[in-house]
Amino acid sequence: MDFWLTDEIKELMFRPCLDISGHIGRRLDNRRRMDESIDERALTEDFVDHFDSRSSISSWNGVINRLREYQIFLNTSVKKCTREHHIGAEKR
Repeated sequence: MDFWLTDEIKELMFRPCLDISGHIGRRLDNRRRMDESIDERALTEDFVDHFDSRSSISSWNGVINRLREYQIFLNTSVKKCTREHHIGAEKR
């Protein structure tokens, strides 16, 4: 294992993934409880926005600064596809 990959750094790296999966899970549960259909596009947009550090709802907020303290620099900005809604993600 790499010497820099400590338990604290692992926790910082996993935290956004756990936050996002919990958020999406709560949204899905809420839709099911309300007996509403699940809009895959809305969930995908929400998922991407939570991973994009430029978004106000980013799960990376705070984590990026903590990682910099360890001299770890990540680019967590996401470039969204503008064509997907025309052709579908599977055809890219």
